[in-house]
Amino acid sequence: MGNRRGVVGQAKPKANAWRWLGRGLFALGVVLMVWMWGPWSPSRRSSRAPAGPPLRLERALPIDWPREQWRRFDLTEEGLSFEYPVRWQITPLFGQRAARPVGNLEMQPMALAQFQPPRASLFVQRFQSPRALAPPAWLRRAEEDAALRARLVGDGFDRRRVMVSGIPALRIRTMGVPGSDAQLWEMHTLFFGSGAFAYQVTVTAPQSAIGSFGPAIERILGSVVWQRHGHL
Repeated sequence: MGNRRGVVGQAKPKANAWRWLGRGLFALGVVLMVWMWGPWSPSRRSSRAPAGPPLRLERALPIDWPREQWRRFDLTEEGLSFEYPVRWQITPLFGQRAARPVGNLEMQPMALAQFQPPRASLFVQRFQSPRALAPPAWLRRAEEDAALRARLVGDGFDRRRVMVSGIPALRIRTMGVPGSDAQLWEMHTLFFGSGAFAYQVTVTAPQSAIGSFGPAIERILGSVVWQRHGHL
């Protein structure tokens, strides 16, 4: 009996140790969950670069834009078109990617183009509202609706009004660190809408290489045409 009490007495500290280890692992799991889904989530756009040096900074490379071949890309069903460099590989995405909620809006990826080196992306997204909105009301939503503003503007440091096919639009410039990258990216966005639909056309590249794409950004966003067939 004495030996048995000794064994039990020795097991008690071990049981306590396992209990504290379990509590520690649970607490660590909670911390990781908060980090992944909270404001520090790597999937959320941030205007701050990571504390450590990035793995590899993109470098601006000379591109002779006047010699580049350009083509017009048409999203015929949407009445939306724009010019893009032929070397950029563009892929229609409508029907291939699931729509996602942004507040009470539905966001649908429409097209994606990519280029390298240096890396750059062009993407188009459509937002659908449960009720029709006039063009100025869409722009107000971009400024005032928290979910849409976070998606489009983030910590935007340059916003101005422009025109697209006779309706007011927002031209937005912002920066952020994507969750899949270690360096700062610069985003140039054109946002406009009328009726139940609005569109985001964005060109983005690492901030360290954005100088390579200045003329291309202006031509792409300046060439956007929207014939609002059935969207009013």
